[in-house]
Amino acid sequence: MVREYIESLAKDDNSRALVNAVMRLLAKDQKGTLKASRVLQLRKMADETGDERFQEGVRIIEESYQPTVTRQYIKAEIRGDNGEWKSIPLGVTEA
Repeated sequence: MVREYIESLAKDDNSRALVNAVMRLLAKDQKGTLKASRVLQLRKMADETGDERFQEGVRIIEESYQPTVTRQYIKAEIRGDNGEWKSIPLGVTEA
């Protein structure tokens, strides 16, 4: 639905270039997933246009979007004698 709506906007060379830029928002990464920031941009565009079919298509994308955890970060701190917290470097390059 979303692709169909966006492609229908291409009337001339300039609008076709703009449509191609917007279509990149729907491009998937190497793992076959969409980036969360791109989905948010699509939502904003759909809301600005007011087109119900476009908004429905973006809603379907949002509901099926299931991000995966790619990294976990650990932070360690120690409380000093004066009560202030001091970070403990955990990375190999920081130690």
